[in-house]
Amino acid sequence: MAENHAPGEVPGRPVISTQNTPGRAEEGSQQRAEGGRGLRVVSLIIATVSACALVGGGIGMLVGVALGVFNPSALGIIGVVVGTCASVPLTRAALKR
Repeated sequence: MAENHAPGEVPGRPVISTQNTPGRAEEGSQQRAEGGRGLRVVSLIIATVSACALVGGGIGMLVGVALGVFNPSALGIIGVVVGTCASVPLTRAALKR
């Protein structure tokens, strides 16, 4: 069976729209820029929470070793939880900038 194609149309390729104007390209770049801001915010939140959890866990471990407790890693885990909770106000303050 023969298929009917418009002159200049290649079978199997999509037809290129003439509506892709520079204005639409600029609109797309603005949407990408807004998405980039969202990625920066998310990366800031992740970095803040990770740093606070790391510092809290380290402090908990050091306190556990200094007190001579049987299992200092338990205090390290508690420190991670406290550090993660402490990251909430720090993250909010960083996002207000």
